[in-house]
Amino acid sequence: MKEDLKYKGVDFSDIESDREFYGCTFEECSFAQAKLTNVLFSRCEFIRCDFSLCKIYGVSFQDVRFVGCKMLGGDFTGCKGLLSLFDFEKCLLQFFRLSV
Repeated sequence: MKEDLKYKGVDFSDIESDREFYGCTFEECSFAQAKLTNVLFSRCEFIRCDFSLCKIYGVSFQDVRFVGCKMLGGDFTGCKGLLSLFDFEKCLLQFFRLSV
């Protein structure tokens, strides 16, 4: 479990499954073309991150904020727990799939 950490410019395209992030900040990080599986993001903030063509399987976003993120062709339909305070601010959302 990762708690209250700040990541800047990190490439998460090969992130491991079954990870947990609490209160973390991700700035200018890349999740492009990542296959996120069973990852929990709680109270996290994503600033100017790239989620283009990202695929989500069993991922929970709880009390999460996306600011200035690029989300082109991302598939977030495999999220769980998505309805709990999910905020987009000044994000580029095109061909982005989200189930609610």
